[in-house]
Amino acid sequence: MRYAIVIENAGPNFSAYVPDLPGCVATGATLEEVAEAALILHVIDVSSIDAHVHVKEVFRILEEIGASATPQILVLNKSDRLGTAEADARVLAARLLSDAGHETPVPAVLVSGLTGAGVADLFAQIDRVLAFDTVETVTFLVPLSEAGVISTLHEHGKVLQKDYDGDSCRMVVEAPESLRRRLKRFRLEMSPEPVENSVQK
Repeated sequence: MRYAIVIENAGPNFSAYVPDLPGCVATGATLEEVAEAALILHVIDVSSIDAHVHVKEVFRILEEIGASATPQILVLNKSDRLGTAEADARVLAARLLSDAGHETPVPAVLVSGLTGAGVADLFAQIDRVLAFDTVETVTFLVPLSEAGVISTLHEHGKVLQKDYDGDSCRMVVEAPESLRRRLKRFRLEMSPEPVENSVQK
């Protein structure tokens, strides 16, 4: 399973929302969601003369929260405002990264939120950068007070075994990578061999 959390600047703080879940909005210190992400889509107004300044600031924040090594895609938005000669994602990305003092290459895609141009290319790039949500058999030890976690494991994983021991529940689950990352604090062990992936994109 894949889902996106959009992080936006909201004055002195940040806001986060899930596009597919209307009304699912959080505000405040939501940058920790970025640190746990499998992929960061770094959206840039490529028509802005200050684009490199914003790019540099984002890289600074990612470094600060420990997410600088997380895979990224530069989403160069507002391509509809560029001339034909300027519409080259590689050239634009190289220029932005150089001006921002960032030496590591980052994949880039030109898109237009207005016309929808480039969105298919963005999806293709996501598939190239982000691996499928591989499934592995792992064991979770969940306090009974965390009923929501137990419910989440049933909803998003395949529970193979469940045993109650005092105030905890021990669960052996075939869980996708996204779920394992999300609930990593409850994990006890992991099987070294992945199982067949039954989780769709």
